[in-house]
Amino acid sequence: VVVKRLTAIPNFGSMEVLCTDKTGTLTEDKIKLIKYVDVNGVVSEELFLYTYLNSYFQTGIKNPLDDAILQHKQPDVSAYHKTNEVPFDFYRKRMSVVMEKDGITTLICKGAPEEILKACITDPALIKQANDLYELLSNDGFRVLAIASKEMGSKPKFSKEDEDQLQLKGFVAFLDPPKQDADETIAELAKIGVEVKIITGDNHLVTQKICKEIGLPIKGIMQGYELEHLTDDALQKRVLNTTIFSRFSPDQKNRIIIALKKFHHAVGYMGDGINDAPSLMTADVGISVSSGTDVAKDAADIILTEKDLLVLKEGILEGRKTFGNTMKYILMGLSSNFGNMFSVAAATLFLPFLPMLPAQILINNFLYDTSQITIPTDNVDESYTLRPQRWNLKMIYHYMLIFGLTSSVFDFATFYTL
Repeated sequence: VVVKRLTAIPNFGSMEVLCTDKTGTLTEDKIKLIKYVDVNGVVSEELFLYTYLNSYFQTGIKNPLDDAILQHKQPDVSAYHKTNEVPFDFYRKRMSVVMEKDGITTLICKGAPEEILKACITDPALIKQANDLYELLSNDGFRVLAIASKEMGSKPKFSKEDEDQLQLKGFVAFLDPPKQDADETIAELAKIGVEVKIITGDNHLVTQKICKEIGLPIKGIMQGYELEHLTDDALQKRVLNTTIFSRFSPDQKNRIIIALKKFHHAVGYMGDGINDAPSLMTADVGISVSSGTDVAKDAADIILTEKDLLVLKEGILEGRKTFGNTMKYILMGLSSNFGNMFSVAAATLFLPFLPMLPAQILINNFLYDTSQITIPTDNVDESYTLRPQRWNLKMIYHYMLIFGLTSSVFDFATFYTL
């Protein structure tokens, strides 16, 4: 674990909610292409060819789904020539490449099924059949991409406005199984008082299936489009009883983090992509991994050398121990200094001389601080590490008064005796 900001350690210990994507944290991050079927559920080699062409020729940021497509098998695409591209963005949730073969120009669009279907030719029967198949695949735990295309005339430039009246080719289904120890990790985090929430760009059905398999209790599900109709006040109430946030854009993820911070002392966020950078900076503890993008690592406070939630548990416990020992130093220092100041100030009202010389006060503080060097190695009670800790100014104030004044009693006895 690489800690970039030391103040993140006590925040780590105070963390009450951990927001994370499911890929690579709850799952193995070993995505494999399993199926490519048309709307009727029949295997389609033409569909795979179109899928391969899109992933092979696109020049945007490669993602694990593209890698799984390119590694599945490699058809001959030498006859195709790329003429244009419409890049992916997190709002359209789709991207397109424009290919030319034998004088015919074809736009191939790939993306989230619900967004692709919006851009397809309106055919109620076909749309219903496609949605039914999409839901069936998602319920089986598959991550699904939709592929659509249309023939285009020759033009110098293409844009997202050209992604309309598409013909749906079918669905490509991927499998990323849950980690074997994910259920144990979730249980361990729950024991120490940390609630896990999933914020993902994936479909809510496949996310729900993964959560059930690893034993993560699902209090509620929210989808990205719902945020358009929610005020900040309404969202703050909603996030408390929501476990899965699906199909969320970077801005929407950030909004969730801000809403959670209204109710929780410390909120952590774990992410490794460019789209995670805003949330990593907004969270009290931003966590990334060494294999993440440079932007994500720059925004994070803590970088893990392994993408493993169990490592986080150890960090949380160490954070609580650090916080506990820091509190010991603060309580001892405040009560001692307050007691000394009160004793000296009160004694000057009755004595015609200074009860303690400046050099004596400095030597006393030096000896006292020397004894406190051992605090960082002190043991912390197990009961203190079982729950997230937080600053309690009222307790600090009372401790300072009670023990400071108690120490003043001994100071007065010393002054009187000497």
